[in-house]
Amino acid sequence: MFVPLSLAYSKTGHTFQGQTCGPGHPIPCIIVQPGTIKMERTCPGLLYMFLSRATTIGTPEDRSTSAIFFFTNELTKKRIQNLTTTMSGEICKKIARRSKWVQLLNKNKLKIKISKKQKEDLISWAKGTTVSQNIVHKIIEDTSWRKSNSLNF
Repeated sequence: MFVPLSLAYSKTGHTFQGQTCGPGHPIPCIIVQPGTIKMERTCPGLLYMFLSRATTIGTPEDRSTSAIFFFTNELTKKRIQNLTTTMSGEICKKIARRSKWVQLLNKNKLKIKISKKQKEDLISWAKGTTVSQNIVHKIIEDTSWRKSNSLNF
């Protein structure tokens, strides 16, 4: 008796941000263990991040073409529809804090008044300005503006 093995690779959700998986991509599919609904309420947006990595979810007739599979049966329709409230109907603490933070940011948003001419001039300048790789390296290597000589960005 033998067990067929396949070479696999693992990443945390945080290190997988910005990448995609599916047909035509270096990573053809991902297998996700979404955790409990309590985990989603503690880390809002993490489940969405996983879901948004997949380029295809297959079809009801053929799930084998999906780029995302779930390791457990904890992902239910009810769970996806109710990610922001507790079982008693209260808004989750992290969701409430995030909403309060967004409101504060919106309230204190700097309103920049720029004329159409200034905007056109800025866009024209940006299109015509290029910085060579050598200049970028010189700027990075210039330590005179730092308070210390250590390279901790």
